[in-house]
Amino acid sequence: QSIPFSAFWLRSSVVSVLISLISDTWAIGPP
Repeated sequence: QSIPFSAFWLRSSVVSVLISLISDTWAIGPP
């Protein structure tokens, strides 16, 4: 049973959003 392509696309889009949020946090207050 393989994973549907749509599920893969959705997960990759969620990862991209998380990365952008983390980048914004770093830009606002770098460690």
